[in-house]
Amino acid sequence: MARTVFLSSLSLFVSVVLASTVEYNLNISNGLIAPDGVERNATLVNGGYPGPLIVTTKGDTLKVKVENNLTDPSMYRTTSIVGSLHSPNQLGAESML
Repeated sequence: MARTVFLSSLSLFVSVVLASTVEYNLNISNGLIAPDGVERNATLVNGGYPGPLIVTTKGDTLKVKVENNLTDPSMYRTTSIVGSLHSPNQLGAESML
């Protein structure tokens, strides 16, 4: 019994110690891109398209700072990015598929 309690405590301790805070700064802006050879207006993240890959590990805390520098009035704007952050594997979240 004591061994089970010790191993359970040890595994909990290790998972807490290995968890980290992952921070991303995203600058959202307008720009011209031509991924298929035809130039067009697009929404860029940190000056590029597509945006950066966000990588975390189970147990991590994710902090995302988003700076909205969209200036093109002819492009659609949104007020929420929550829908794109959901994952089919995210506990308690509805699947976006």
